[in-house]
Amino acid sequence: MLNVDSVLSCMNNVVNTVNDLKRRYDELSLEEEKLKEVGFLHALPFWKSKKYLYLLYTDTNGQRQRRYVGCNPAKIDAAFEEIQRAEQYDKLIMKLEDIKVRFSIIEDNMREIRAVLLDPQAKI
Repeated sequence: MLNVDSVLSCMNNVVNTVNDLKRRYDELSLEEEKLKEVGFLHALPFWKSKKYLYLLYTDTNGQRQRRYVGCNPAKIDAAFEEIQRAEQYDKLIMKLEDIKVRFSIIEDNMREIRAVLLDPQAKI
């Protein structure tokens, strides 16, 4: 039995879901920009003499660097917040990449659906 209304309803649901996913992507992109503006650092904390904090990281040239933070509690908190933002950024990037992959799959499937709709000889 031909049920065009069911197909149209399904397509409408797909469009709504794609729009929701696009909104989510835009929200995550804004979060990414905010994290970039505030700044973050992919670093490992290292305590010298169990008192002085250093941050170990690799710079853009691939060189290993060490940044002295010291023993000031406010600077230590700021350093750990910077590291935490880097972790948030990494998770955010993974979510954005996941959405990009989903959009790629959706696009491929929509091309196949369109080809079936346009080609009366298409094998189903």
